[in-house]
Amino acid sequence: MTPGGSATGAKGGTFTRVSAKTAAEVCKRFSLEEPAKKLLRDDLTPRQFLDLLLQQKQHLDAVRLLAYALPKQEAVWWACLCARTVAGANPPPKVAAALQAA
Repeated sequence: MTPGGSATGAKGGTFTRVSAKTAAEVCKRFSLEEPAKKLLRDDLTPRQFLDLLLQQKQHLDAVRLLAYALPKQEAVWWACLCARTVAGANPPPKVAAALQAA
């Protein structure tokens, strides 16, 4: 999700940069919270599971899913984009330096 709430890499209802065919494949890489575990089914694509997590207000697990589903370079780009948005237009010098380094 971008800071505005849309899914990164999504085009036509699918993730263009996500290689995993199922959400379960992605979720093997991290721990889901209990409510999200109950929602996971073997037939869900990563996009379908993300949408379900968002509908059920399981935002932390939605972020985790997207972070682990994206290729590393894309995940870092997305994290930097989010950090820059949260930092605002005039972040403190140390924060600005960290964002620039990232």
